[in-house]
Amino acid sequence: MITAQQTDSDESEDTAKEVIQLSAFQVESTQGGGYLSHHATSGFRSRKELLDIPQAITVVPRDLIDDLAQFRNEVDIVKYAAAGISSEHKGNQPHMRGFRSNVILEDGVWDATFNNGDSIIVDSYEVLRGPAAVLYGGRPTLAGIIMRSTKKPSMTPGYMVRGILGSENFNRVEVDLKGPITDSLFGSSGKLSYRLVAGLQRDKGFPTGNKDDREMLFPALQLEFPNTTFRVQGEISEQRTGGVPMGFFTQDLKNLYIGSNKGRNQLWKEDWSEATFSRQKVRFNVEHTFNDSWDAQLMVYRNMYDRKDFDIRPGGNPDFTARTWKQNYFHNFTDAKLSVFSLDLIGKYELFGLSHESFVGLYADRQSSRSGRRVFAMTPISIDNPVLNRVKPPLPADVNVPYWGQGVGDTGHISYSHTLNLFEKKLAFVAGLGRNYVQNESYDFPAGDITREQTVRETTHRYGVVYRPMKSLSFFVNNSSTFLPQTNRDYLGNYLPSTQGDVVDFGVKFNTANERVVGSVTYFDLTASGIRTQDFDHPGFWLASGEQNNKGYEIELAVKPTDNSQIIATYYKGDIKDTDTGVRLNNSVNQTYSLIAKYDFDSGLTVGTTMYHQGFRLQSGTTGWPAWTVWNAFVNYKVNERLSLALNIENLEDKLYSPGGFNVTAYSNMGAPRNAKLTATYRF
Repeated sequence: MITAQQTDSDESEDTAKEVIQLSAFQVESTQGGGYLSHHATSGFRSRKELLDIPQAITVVPRDLIDDLAQFRNEVDIVKYAAAGISSEHKGNQPHMRGFRSNVILEDGVWDATFNNGDSIIVDSYEVLRGPAAVLYGGRPTLAGIIMRSTKKPSMTPGYMVRGILGSENFNRVEVDLKGPITDSLFGSSGKLSYRLVAGLQRDKGFPTGNKDDREMLFPALQLEFPNTTFRVQGEISEQRTGGVPMGFFTQDLKNLYIGSNKGRNQLWKEDWSEATFSRQKVRFNVEHTFNDSWDAQLMVYRNMYDRKDFDIRPGGNPDFTARTWKQNYFHNFTDAKLSVFSLDLIGKYELFGLSHESFVGLYADRQSSRSGRRVFAMTPISIDNPVLNRVKPPLPADVNVPYWGQGVGDTGHISYSHTLNLFEKKLAFVAGLGRNYVQNESYDFPAGDITREQTVRETTHRYGVVYRPMKSLSFFVNNSSTFLPQTNRDYLGNYLPSTQGDVVDFGVKFNTANERVVGSVTYFDLTASGIRTQDFDHPGFWLASGEQNNKGYEIELAVKPTDNSQIIATYYKGDIKDTDTGVRLNNSVNQTYSLIAKYDFDSGLTVGTTMYHQGFRLQSGTTGWPAWTVWNAFVNYKVNERLSLALNIENLEDKLYSPGGFNVTAYSNMGAPRNAKLTATYRF
């Protein structure tokens, strides 16, 4: 759904030029189109109008990403536009419909590095709610998925340089270059274009020392023929952060403790504490149109991912009697390699006088990794006046020996989905099945003995109905399933059966002809069964007997009271709990709402405000993170056709809050204080 500030007019014209002819897998660039997008690819793994998809989907276009000016993680962007999104702790670990969703896809395939993605390469985000294993069975989740649609090369030239200065020692530079190389490669039919996106970020963070430094390079080439497009995209990036956030609540567990001599700006660890994420990726795409009815897409992807932590973390909860806090020095490391193969076939055709759409998908991936952890006790610190001058401990020579072992995980997935359109496409029936294969193996190091071997085979389904009585209105019903392999065993030594997820949701989507009112309302009933529970007859073992349920609704609404103004609002209400006991689930959020409002003046000035509210996040029992609301503001000014300026102010009330963490007693994030960012963008 969703809409805001229009960017430079020539950028909108550029977008129009790029949309001349699209395959079933392409979506036009959202840059320059405001906050509104009418199409998505995540609902059918191909381009489809939102009103024709029997599932709740939100599209977050590039213009909205730019206006929000959020750079800490991608969830902080998406949560302002999509109902029910909240982040668990630092990094891209969203909660959707009450369940954690650790899967962020990139152009339809698993990315494997959800902790450190950056929006610089993103053209738009898509949020698909509910189980989607028929389409994305390789990496299913109970709650849904978030997908990045990346920026692509173009034959239309465009050059952008952007600089951002922030009040909290934040500095960032972005470069985005695209254009033709030749329009007559291999004769007159081959068009070769490029895109080069690069970024450099230096952020001392808050508290000071909680840094987030990044270097990013994304090169891409595209070769287009009349019916076939070849594309290769790469990434070389590194991110260095201050490690896991460390904050804790007061002894009465009412709010964050800020009683040290530095108050809110207390880091609680030395500034040499660091976590480093680096990756090198290459993705090769082929899109081919056979005729007016059939399109195919082939993707081969390789991701090499490395993580190293030299991080100070809690060694327990703060001692409010002794006024000290025990801490440990953690050295973590993970080296992982992911290989992906994906093949999709889409058909739209007439058969027996009826309109049909068919999808066949084949997917496989392999991830191999080695990892380990060493923990070293540190000298406790005072919680009143901490002296942070401890020296980084020397590591033993064998610190990188993967005593956790090495692992190989294989997934395979084949699916078929069919859509039958009736009554001039006013009524559509959707049915799909997926067959999934997962195998995980772990090995001792250095002996190489297998310590864990698990094979899972599951079948998933998707059934839906869309009724569209008029162009601007549709009603939908959806039932879909997914699964999650479990790693715990029963007392006989067998792995527990997979957790099964099943959702029934129905709703209405609307989009008036003049786009004065656009939105959706969805009711959902999501059940996860086969949850692990303790086997009290056999202590230390587990049973797959638990069941969890969340019923609720989501509302997304965009209204244009006048031609120059827009209001966008979202609301989520859930009730996630254990089915047998009725007890609310730990680490759950049952309410969120957000607001975006802006006004465009004819002079080129735009003023706007954004708001996000997260309800009480339960940790356990009655303990948790209090509800909080943050208001922000932005001002944009178009100086001329090439130069534009923007000012973003976050947390206008300078509110002290914690969005979440691992627990309130030792691992709690501190929300950003009032801060400002000034952005200058030059296009040529």
